[in-house]
Amino acid sequence: MIRSFIKPLRGVVLCSLVYISRSNISHHRNVVNEIEIKKFLISQGFKIIYPEKLSVIKQIQIFSAAHFIIGATGAWASNLLYCGKLTKVCIFGPLDYQGTFFQHISSINSLEFTSIVGNSIPSLMYDRPHWNYYVPIENINKAINE
Repeated sequence: MIRSFIKPLRGVVLCSLVYISRSNISHHRNVVNEIEIKKFLISQGFKIIYPEKLSVIKQIQIFSAAHFIIGATGAWASNLLYCGKLTKVCIFGPLDYQGTFFQHISSINSLEFTSIVGNSIPSLMYDRPHWNYYVPIENINKAINE
């Protein structure tokens, strides 16, 4: 229903393939190979989005126009509420940070949800669920081509 109140804004580039980056906001639970992931996804036609730099309305517009959204687990995934039915969603994160909240949102909204478990990198600075992690490109490739 909220989508009916959102009108297109000038200057908003809508795209069907979206990668959500956390690289500007996180000091923990980082994807250590994110530069490699970004390069790969750009080569596959994905646009990199930094939600923290956008208004809520722009975020809603982007999510409602997307056909495939992929990114590291984070608060951005609450925007899955605004996706159209059958939007493909892939969220990755460390083994100890796998919850069902975003999977549940996806189910309610009839989205096609998949997840990728990254390889955690131990750290003395953070508790295990907040360790940085590595996501193999081949796992991302498989997720976007299924």
